[in-house]
Amino acid sequence: GGGPGVNAMLEMDVAGGHTIVVLSNFDPPTASRIIQEISAMLRAIAAAESGGQLYRIGVECASTEPTVVQFGAMRDVMREGYTESRIHLADAVTQPHAFAIGALESLSGEITIIDGDVWVSRAADDGLQVTGPEPIAEDQATLLTLAHVAKWQSVTIERAVEGHELELLIEKTARTRGIDTAEPFAFLIEGELGSLDLHVINGYCPIGTNPATVDAKPWR
Repeated sequence: GGGPGVNAMLEMDVAGGHTIVVLSNFDPPTASRIIQEISAMLRAIAAAESGGQLYRIGVECASTEPTVVQFGAMRDVMREGYTESRIHLADAVTQPHAFAIGALESLSGEITIIDGDVWVSRAADDGLQVTGPEPIAEDQATLLTLAHVAKWQSVTIERAVEGHELELLIEKTARTRGIDTAEPFAFLIEGELGSLDLHVINGYCPIGTNPATVDAKPWR
């Protein structure tokens, strides 16, 4: 816990054999963010050492214990403005078969990683700039959801579904293959888009933000 000028966090991972203690002389959530990063790095190391497979639900699904690693938190980035680097993209693909989505540090671009190919899109003066498939050495992510999937199993969606029905279908497909849906798991959907709606948040979320701050400048 903590208060003004102090923040302390304790995390025990019995299965992994780790105990993490972080003491900070700064206001919360400084220790919370640090312990999240340390925990994510330890999970990433354990996943790399185990060589476990992940899952592709809806279209393809593997059959072993899932492992998804999260770098950064949406609340910290979008509402608190903490957009610093948390992982180099080159480090995210050192292990084969990396799949990920995320955002660059300072929210300067969007990241998509497909089977180790790193694609980054940025806004440029003359339009959209896309780089890939090799990562740029300087590129770093402030948000990244990362999984490594060596093998997938195909599951065909027999009819068109969308929204909540699609969510239920993904969960049902995962459960029937023995995946614990209480924990994060990786899935990938392939198909042709008939139409695409985008929801863009430019520093203000009408659901989670105080309306009094609607006129405040966004983080980007």
